[in-house]
Amino acid sequence: MNRSLPAPNIENPSIWPNSSTNPSPDDHSRQLICWITAVLATNVFGTVANAILLLVLTAHRPLRQSASCALIVHCIIIDLYSTAVVVPVLTVPVYLGPAFPLPRDFCRFQPLIIYSSYAASMYASCVLALHRLLATLIPHRFHVLTGRRPLTAMIIFPWVVALAINIFPTVETGIRTVRSPLSGGCTFTAVEGWSNQQVFLLLSTLGYYLPTGLMGVSYTVILVKSCRDLRRRKRKSRALLRRIDISRTLCLSFFWHCFTIYPGIIALAFFAQEYAGSFTGQLWIKWLGSSFSAINPIFLCCSSSLFQQGIKAVLRKMFRCQRANGEGGFMGVPETLEGSSTLIRGDFGEDDVEMVAISKY
Repeated sequence: MNRSLPAPNIENPSIWPNSSTNPSPDDHSRQLICWITAVLATNVFGTVANAILLLVLTAHRPLRQSASCALIVHCIIIDLYSTAVVVPVLTVPVYLGPAFPLPRDFCRFQPLIIYSSYAASMYASCVLALHRLLATLIPHRFHVLTGRRPLTAMIIFPWVVALAINIFPTVETGIRTVRSPLSGGCTFTAVEGWSNQQVFLLLSTLGYYLPTGLMGVSYTVILVKSCRDLRRRKRKSRALLRRIDISRTLCLSFFWHCFTIYPGIIALAFFAQEYAGSFTGQLWIKWLGSSFSAINPIFLCCSSSLFQQGIKAVLRKMFRCQRANGEGGFMGVPETLEGSSTLIRGDFGEDDVEMVAISKY
């Protein structure tokens, strides 16, 4: 019997409860209503939060002119697409159930159109982490990676990897995407000649283990080097303190990233039967997986003074524009907003070179 595999995305429609431990139909329905309400409410918040972050990055000068701004914007655009489009597309069919009719090729083309955004998000975050690592380790040569061509290549690369991974289930080579008769969502299953275990290992390695491993190593090195510099230098420059500030943001967000991804993988790998018998547990893990892009802006805003300054500056300017328009109409945010940060090209001291990259995490 083919057991469906977890899709490399927020839904993870892997094992839907099908045992005597299932709740009654009324309890089942109430839990689904609470779950879909929580998922959609979380991602409505996330859509607004990511839109504000995108506005801050494009309007607040210290952030807009940072060397990694294009990579940060790229990651936030993917998160915005995830919260506004991908999460509803993946979760609403689960709420509607397997009896609700879907378009014929809804599941077949979902990897290429929907799942690709998750793989792209993982590798875009990985590229940004490596970019940040190189800014920390080789600050005096880092300018080579801040030009338009290198940044363009770093933005395209995650999508090349994402499409390469997700073209196989779309053309049904080795793996295909089908609708789960239990959950109603779409899930991966192996085709003839492959085993589900092989496919699960391949998808998990390419989609999760490799990029998160690289991000973890990068963020650890960044944090260790920043702490060593903080202890070693008697004069603590503004750039060093700012690097510590961003390193804290990197670690907190990376931990949150892993916390949303790995519970489902661990449950499937080591507690498959228990997971299959706990409807509430599956809904909790599904909500957790769908909340990364929505809640991640909170970590950026709460742990990074740069983003706090940018949000305050943008909101102040918005309120001023509203008052200036008389009737409260908002005409937009000026192209640039001044800030107190020194992260502007051409305005670096010797120590400030190390802070030329700002990370999403």
